[in-house]
Amino acid sequence: MDIIELIEQFNIAIIQLRGVYSQWSKVYGISYNETLVIYTLRSQGYCIQKEISDRYLIPRQTIHNVIKQMMNNGLLKTDKEKNVGRQKAYVLTEKGKQELQPLMDSLTQYEIDAANQIGITQFKEMNQMLLTYHKALVTELKEVQRNGTNR
Repeated sequence: MDIIELIEQFNIAIIQLRGVYSQWSKVYGISYNETLVIYTLRSQGYCIQKEISDRYLIPRQTIHNVIKQMMNNGLLKTDKEKNVGRQKAYVLTEKGKQELQPLMDSLTQYEIDAANQIGITQFKEMNQMLLTYHKALVTELKEVQRNGTNR
């Protein structure tokens, strides 16, 4: 298999991996973007629109709409103590904890079970390789941005 075929296979796997999270979201009756908010809440205990947008490369307006909908449904509220400058931080309400904690727990178990199928050593290696490849792609992107399309 040549490098082009490996890159194509790798990119398809990444897209399909995101698709699996989208399918998981549908099982629980939420959107993929809501899952990203929940994912951030699970890891940080709060979320900030800009951080979610930047981390997952989702338009800020999209994340704004998701958070607004979750607030309107009584799942999120602002927490001034966690604000970052002028950026509002959002945390789960009691209703949000009751409704979303089971989803977060399910997602955690889902990921742990999948990682255990691979094995912790291989999972760590895969993670390190993905981070290394990401860093290399960012370096190449900066080169393209600096020199334009003429490479």
